Amino acid sequence: MTLYPRGLAVIALSIYLTAIALGLIVSTAIAMYYSPQLFLLSIGNLTIKKGGSISVFTSWIPISLAYSLRDMGIVAVPEVIVPSIMNGTPVIIRGIVPSYVNYYGINATQGELDEGALIGYELAEKFHIKVGDELIITSFKGVTDNLTVTGIIKSIKYPQINYEVITNITIAQRLNSLPSPIVNVIYVNASPELINEVNNAYGLRVITHITNGSLAILDSMNHTVFNGPLMNMTLTLPFGAYYVIAYNESAITWFSMVMLRSNETIDVMKIPVLRITNMTRATPSEWVIAEWPNGSLVSNYYLLIYYENGSLAYSTIGSGITPVSLPSGAYRFDVITGSVYYSVNEYVMPGLNVTVTLTPYSMVMSELTTHAYNYITKVLPLGMGSGPEALISALRIGIGTFIGVIIGLLVIMSIGLVGITEYSININRELITYLRLNRVSVLGMMTLIDMPVIITYLISTALGLITANYLWPFTVKAMGLSILNQPIYLITVSNYYPYVTAFIAISVLLIVMHLAIRFRVVGIE
Repeated sequence: MTLYPRGLAVIALSIYLTAIALGLIVSTAIAMYYSPQLFLLSIGNLTIKKGGSISVFTSWIPISLAYSLRDMGIVAVPEVIVPSIMNGTPVIIRGIVPSYVNYYGINATQGELDEGALIGYELAEKFHIKVGDELIITSFKGVTDNLTVTGIIKSIKYPQINYEVITNITIAQRLNSLPSPIVNVIYVNASPELINEVNNAYGLRVITHITNGSLAILDSMNHTVFNGPLMNMTLTLPFGAYYVIAYNESAITWFSMVMLRSNETIDVMKIPVLRITNMTRATPSEWVIAEWPNGSLVSNYYLLIYYENGSLAYSTIGSGITPVSLPSGAYRFDVITGSVYYSVNEYVMPGLNVTVTLTPYSMVMSELTTHAYNYITKVLPLGMGSGPEALISALRIGIGTFIGVIIGLLVIMSIGLVGITEYSININRELITYLRLNRVSVLGMMTLIDMPVIITYLISTALGLITANYLWPFTVKAMGLSILNQPIYLITVSNYYPYVTAFIAISVLLIVMHLAIRFRVVGIE
């Protein structure tokens, strides 16, 4: 009699096919776990959102953080992501900053984005949409807007975009009922340690060597953080880039940019600045319009206009709409009123009006406390393992159904595994009986009977899971599985730890079932 188990080829094939099926289930479950990757493009190496928000769609992050990081030389791309209905079809509206269009690897220009909506070619082909068509968009917040298609886009870098509608970030903010200082997520290319710095406030100590004047501190979005008498003081401010300006009624006497990522001290001292003041009264070629965010005109303000080299080109007391006369060129327009100091760079041409909207920092903070309270201590990096936290809450019912299906399939396959184990024991009953009659030790019995079968289980399971990993994209593509019109095969299941866990779990299950059944057989006379 041959002393090795029979039926190993049948066992190996059965386990291999079962492992493929289990592997496809594991891959789909992992894809659902990482489904936020359908919506997060991961520009850079970190994506940040507000801690505690149910999903990326309900996250609130101040856009000034992105511009502060940008001023530090760090890639920081803000974005608004809005689940919506487009002409009756669920889609994702992705709002981006037009000047950042190159980060997305799409064949579109900033001008096309400013003029309307860009639509992914896969979405356009599926619904027969072409340039010039009108889109009726209704967001999950119930806001409706009509957009004209200005371009059909394709992205190899981020294939999700091929199934989405791309708009100007201001349009997406309106659809998502977000105020202008707020976005959903910010992509950054920075170290995790930087996120810890972002979540802190720091002291800015001001030591002045100028006796008279005023001090204005602007954040990276030119919002007034402080405006008051120039004196020695210490202010506590959040992480970010700030512009510190000392001025009197007619000119800037000192200015500097401060990167506040630790406690800082600045010395304010008078510096010589060449001033070429143009006080010639001429026929106005431009009008400077100073207004508040609600559109009302600012009644009284100081208007200071500077050349690119920092010298003063024009200064006057203005009210509402102020006429000026300037040759074509780039200028910095500073408007000062009460506790608000606003600075904006513009390129002017004869006849071109310049509108300066003053936003008090108190108003910005009011919006942040309403929509993004405690954001400073709640900014979190989204990693590969934060899928459940970022998952859209509207998918909960669908995920529950999906999990139920998976559990049902696992039960069916477990019964199949029991059958395979029963087969491996029954086909070798004669060998087991022979070894028992010859009083083979327990260790010898396990070496001759169990070890070859267990090794077959392990090898077949590993090969089946590896095969499933490569088959999964084709399988789910053929099934047409998608979330908000984005196919889930776009998710790359690149983390092998779940597969290792599945391999260990399946292997332990097989070994336990095999040994339990084999011991039962050995006990029969």
